[in-house]
Amino acid sequence: MRFNFIKIAFALAVLISGTACERQEKFDTEKWLVKVDMDYPHRDLMIEDLINNRQIKGLKYPELVKLLGEPERNWQADSNKYYYQIVEDYGMDIDPVYTKNLMIEMQDSVVTDFEVQEWKK
Repeated sequence: MRFNFIKIAFALAVLISGTACERQEKFDTEKWLVKVDMDYPHRDLMIEDLINNRQIKGLKYPELVKLLGEPERNWQADSNKYYYQIVEDYGMDIDPVYTKNLMIEMQDSVVTDFEVQEWKK
């Protein structure tokens, strides 16, 4: 009987720790803007709530900046695509080994599309 209890306790511990890693946060502009060194510690936890529960399409550029802050930069110099860094992991390298960004496409200063893009080395 004691052996079964240990197995059940172990299984529950694994389950709880697995769901803790998948935790999400409600989007909050103040937390979104927090930058520690080169990282944004809250963005990955909030991105799901942001894209599912906030109206991004149709925002004008000043509204976008009020919600998310200034974009990192244009994706390409002559492009109408902007991005917000969510995760940038360097691992043990000097070049990123994983990136996750929120890409914003604009037409006439209005958001027309957005997507989360991930890249892994």
